[in-house]
Amino acid sequence: MPLLQSHIAVVTGAGSGIGRAIASGYASEGAQVVLLDLNGTAAEQAAQDIRDAGGLAESFALDVARREDCIAVAKKVAEQVGQISILVNNAGINRRNGITADPDAVLKDWQDIMAINLNGVFNVTHAFLAPSRKNKGRIVNIASIQSFMHVRTPNSPAYTASKHGVLGFTRALAAELGKDGVRVNAIGPGLIETPRNEHVRAT
Repeated sequence: MPLLQSHIAVVTGAGSGIGRAIASGYASEGAQVVLLDLNGTAAEQAAQDIRDAGGLAESFALDVARREDCIAVAKKVAEQVGQISILVNNAGINRRNGITADPDAVLKDWQDIMAINLNGVFNVTHAFLAPSRKNKGRIVNIASIQSFMHVRTPNSPAYTASKHGVLGFTRALAAELGKDGVRVNAIGPGLIETPRNEHVRAT
């Protein structure tokens, strides 16, 4: 019997990279997967690839920075797919401006990164909190090696701060939701061979 048979798993940032690989892996283990991504076309193509391989997948466009959109998508998933038991908060961005770069760029980086990497994790988790608790579900937050250290390339201090925040949020949820039978963990990848990191690898 597949490991995730009868589970419904939601994955954010599932249109490419790590999120797409997670969604595909979950589907291969029998989960019905819901792929969420700001790029709705990419999410649907990834979902179609899963269906072509014999898996079960649906997709929805979602900007995780918009709380009201997260609530609306959670409602659609409940109505059109079912009650989830797995949530993977993978959506994230990075920028390469250090704190001494152009002040306007640094400010925009901070606002954009925090909105997606940290607020987005909260927005999606909170939107799917009721079914996660009801089903004694699993929440997996994709943190980073930079949840523990700052990698200089140069790199944005906002990214490091946001990923430290994801780790702290994970610990807080694990302590509280564990009483409801919800298991909450974070994974801290290093540099992975994704399209987003192509330029970093090349230079």
